[in-house]
Amino acid sequence: MPEHSADGRRTHGPTIRRLSVVVIVAFGSLAAVVTASLVWTTTLMERSIETVIRDSESQAIASEIQLALLTHQRLRNLYVMFHEPEVYDTARELVIETRGLLARAEQYRGSADEQRLLDEVSRRLTFYLEERERLEDHETELEEVVRLSQPALDDTVHALEALHDLNDDQVRLADAEAQQVNEQANLMGSIAATVLVLGLTAVAVGIRHYVLRPVLALHETIGRFKAGETDGRAHDDGLSELAELALGFNEMAEGLAQQREAQLTFLAGVAHDLRNPLNAIKIGIYALEVEQSEARRGRARERLDRQVDRLARMVDDLLDATRIEAGKLEMRVEPMDLRDVVQDMVRLYAPTSSEHQITAHVPGERVVVQGDPLRLEQVVSNLVSNAIKFSPEGGSIEVVVRTEGDDAILSVTDRGVGIPHGELSSVFLPFRRRRPEVAPGAGLGLSVVRRIVMAHRGSIDVESEPGRGASFRVKLPRVGVC
Repeated sequence: MPEHSADGRRTHGPTIRRLSVVVIVAFGSLAAVVTASLVWTTTLMERSIETVIRDSESQAIASEIQLALLTHQRLRNLYVMFHEPEVYDTARELVIETRGLLARAEQYRGSADEQRLLDEVSRRLTFYLEERERLEDHETELEEVVRLSQPALDDTVHALEALHDLNDDQVRLADAEAQQVNEQANLMGSIAATVLVLGLTAVAVGIRHYVLRPVLALHETIGRFKAGETDGRAHDDGLSELAELALGFNEMAEGLAQQREAQLTFLAGVAHDLRNPLNAIKIGIYALEVEQSEARRGRARERLDRQVDRLARMVDDLLDATRIEAGKLEMRVEPMDLRDVVQDMVRLYAPTSSEHQITAHVPGERVVVQGDPLRLEQVVSNLVSNAIKFSPEGGSIEVVVRTEGDDAILSVTDRGVGIPHGELSSVFLPFRRRRPEVAPGAGLGLSVVRRIVMAHRGSIDVESEPGRGASFRVKLPRVGVC
């Protein structure tokens, strides 16, 4: 069974690289063994064939020498009887041919015993020829010549027969070795073929189990998902890479399901949030129609203005989120003093809430950044308005601008309800509604702020303690810093 980590990812299991290495090493080793066996078998077979050819040639030469000796004996016998020079010359040529055959036999010797027998044949042959010449020079009778030279001839023939028998034994031995090598080669070939078939079968089974079946299952799950069965999930079996693909698909499906759920929740929240100001606007319009007191009519107009501003804010957040997702967020970047944006926004928001003390703390020197003034005003406005909304009991709100190395730091700190630790990591995600019972909204403001800050090559983070407020910190690169 594969092992999985705490987040569901498989930590151990066969991978494509590992499996391919195992297959390559296994078949490479088999090929190396088969190749070495073939080389070894071929070498032994060549050696056996060379032995057979050499000893067969030596046998033939021994037979030729034996035949030449017998022929030489008859020719010399004729010469003793008739003293014809032609017969004598033919016998001499036969002796020269015999010695040439004996020299050829030296080239085919294959063992010390064979060399010993060749030396014995040469010695006895020389003794026979010399004995024959000596007897013929004394004009001995033919019968006497034959009788006296026959032992030397017989010894030479016996030596040739011993050489012939030795070669015959070596041929049989080489033939037996060749037969044994052939049997071993057949056995090794059978083993190699069996191992190859078993290996290919194992590879086919492994591919079917670890590759084909998971791929088909993943393909089927994706097909069902495309057809609308969004609850289908892939099995994380098979090779590690395929398991990771399955886990990735499952994570994507879970993410889409969560996003769809968040969007439905968001739409429901937006509908609810829109209904409240619309109802308030409807009541305000009715109040304007029926109220006679100018003071009450003025309060009704103020409520109408607040509800319209609230609707405008929600619509602006929706439009900005749509532009950001479409990659069409318009930016008019220019060098600007971040202090001006902060002071303008503080002056704008300070009169809006009598329960909050909104203050700005800026340095005496310019803090120049490369940015879009309207978009950075939107960032400060969103952070300050959030600080007001999430401080329902009032309190101080501090907007601070300072420098830190090559960066400009903008922070907005409130003393409100704060953010639970479990929500800090998702506070900048879209459709994340913080405490709707405290401050209803679409849950897009901080997401838009983060994307605007990132478009300025900056970053934003948050620190918070539940019940003690929150501090949002924006970091932007300064310009003109040496």
